[in-house]
Amino acid sequence: MALTAVKSVGAYRALCRVLERNDIVHECDEKNFCVRCIFSGRETDFRFAFVIEPSKMLITLYAPIDVDVSNISISDLSFALCMINDSLSDGHFCLDRKSMGVYFKITASFYDSFMNESIFEYMLSEAAENAEEYYSKIKCITEKMQAYKIMDKNLYG
Repeated sequence: MALTAVKSVGAYRALCRVLERNDIVHECDEKNFCVRCIFSGRETDFRFAFVIEPSKMLITLYAPIDVDVSNISISDLSFALCMINDSLSDGHFCLDRKSMGVYFKITASFYDSFMNESIFEYMLSEAAENAEEYYSKIKCITEKMQAYKIMDKNLYG
C-alpha cells in the first residue's frame, strides 16, 4: 500500500476515534474516506461532512448552511460572504453557484506531516463555532435581500 493510502487510512481512523470519543453520532463511508455527522446548534442542526482526499493529502470539513439563496443577487451575497470571511481566523464560507448553496469549509493537509487527532477536534470546533455564529447573520442577509428584491418589483415593476 502506498504511503499516501496508509496516511489516508490513518487519518480516517483517527477521525472516527475522535468522533466516538466525543460521543458524536456519525456515519462512515470508509471506501470514499468520508464521514458525516450532525451538530445541534441553538437555532438549527448542522450537517458536517469530513472528506479525506488521498491524492491531495487533504482533509476537508464541509458544513452546509441551510438558507434560501434562489432569489437573490449572487454578487451581493458573494460580497457579504467575503466580508464575513475577512473576519474569520480559519476556514471560509463559500457560495456554490451550481447548487445555489452556502457552506462553511475548513481544510488541513497531512502532506509530509504526522496526523494528530487534535486537528479533527480543532476543525470540528471551528466549523461548529462559525456555523453557529454566522447562521443567523447569513439567513438575515438572504432574507433581507429577497425582501428588497420583492419591494423593487412592487415599486418599479
